[in-house]
Amino acid sequence: MTTTLVPLLDGASSQTTALTRFLLLALKGSGHLLMRLDDTGAALGRLENVVEMDTSDRLGRTELLSIARSKVGEEHIAVAGDRVTSLRK
Repeated sequence: MTTTLVPLLDGASSQTTALTRFLLLALKGSGHLLMRLDDTGAALGRLENVVEMDTSDRLGRTELLSIARSKVGEEHIAVAGDRVTSLRK
């Protein structure tokens, strides 16, 4: 008796896509939650992981990423205090 792998592979491809999308959405969601909890460093790490995998920005992570980067910059400025004399973009 011979078994063909084609039906097995058809289901695997769509399942892999769904699981990858779920992972990316979970990373994006956890990044958003971490930002709300003021853990912007960890949030930035999660969102940058999404950027690496979602290069065409299908999940709309660009805005969250720019907010996280901005907040991390503000935190660095706050830590530096009076030692910051000018900051250029």
